[in-house]
Amino acid sequence: RSMVIHLIDSPGHVDFSAEVTSALLLCDSAILVVDAVEGLCARTHSLVREAYLHQLVPVLVINKVDRLCMEMGLDASEAYMRIRELIESINAVCAAMLNSAALDDEERSDDQDIRDAIWNFDPIRGNVVFASALHGWGFTIPTLARSLFKSKTVPLKPPLLRQYLFGDFKYNAESGKVLIWKQSGGSGEPMFAEFALAPLWEIYEGVSQAAVSVGMKSELFTDSTMGNGTRQQKKSEHVKIEASTSGMELVISALQIGSTSPSVISPQPNNDAPLPKTPQELQLILSRLGAGSESSIVSAVLRRYRPLSDAILDAVCETGPSPAEATLNYRTRALALQIPSSLGEADVTTDRV
Repeated sequence: RSMVIHLIDSPGHVDFSAEVTSALLLCDSAILVVDAVEGLCARTHSLVREAYLHQLVPVLVINKVDRLCMEMGLDASEAYMRIRELIESINAVCAAMLNSAALDDEERSDDQDIRDAIWNFDPIRGNVVFASALHGWGFTIPTLARSLFKSKTVPLKPPLLRQYLFGDFKYNAESGKVLIWKQSGGSGEPMFAEFALAPLWEIYEGVSQAAVSVGMKSELFTDSTMGNGTRQQKKSEHVKIEASTSGMELVISALQIGSTSPSVISPQPNNDAPLPKTPQELQLILSRLGAGSESSIVSAVLRRYRPLSDAILDAVCETGPSPAEATLNYRTRALALQIPSSLGEADVTTDRV
């Protein structure tokens, strides 16, 4: 079905509090963006409380996930545990806010408990987006589950598969079973690390290796683990990374796992270009876009592999209410007509048309 979505962007800085309040009054949902490394800031706490007071339906976007790989040097399993702890800390802040509001609300109804449940962020429900706005990629657990099922990577129906994609579970490809993953002393890696993060990590590492192989100094990684110090960057503008460059085979291999591109997960035929499967197909894309540097290649590839815009809109469509639904079920108090405190009820008259 077709949907019309109006996006209102407002700065989160404290100097623009009036603009933020106006945006919250106009909207039915709120997209909360949190840095994967920095976590919740002081200003974010106040914005969360304000969005709750306006009875908005939130969508959490964990941005800058790429920093866990390129700056902090975490592997996929370590990054998963870092993200899990971040979501738990955000939910703890929201739970404290809800408990405080419950103590202050003397006329609390059972429906309010249902409305408060939307402030529990759970990737399985689809109200959490994992993203990197810098490189234009993002995904949700429901879309990743559809991709893995449709590509026959994991032969589990999406409604069942999404229950295991974010949690301490690992997948045994030989037996086709989902097992419990143990953080200490266990073999393998959790499914989120294997299918969601590992392909992204391989793309970053593959492009970085390709840059080093042509004599460029890698710009992606802040340390020297990718061989940054072995060669000096050439000043020639003719030095470019091509699809046949050593290291790009990792990129092509990673692109075949867990893509959330509409050409992969859409149930209807569309005109979206398929993902490249050979160096020749990848080179056509790079040549068409004029991508030859590390950052341009990463953006060109990842925007096709897991497009951020589709992930955000999918999350809003799946979790956000329509204006009519928000008025009836979620924002009953925020949108109700209020009698000014300076006037008594006896002083207010209503005319019926």
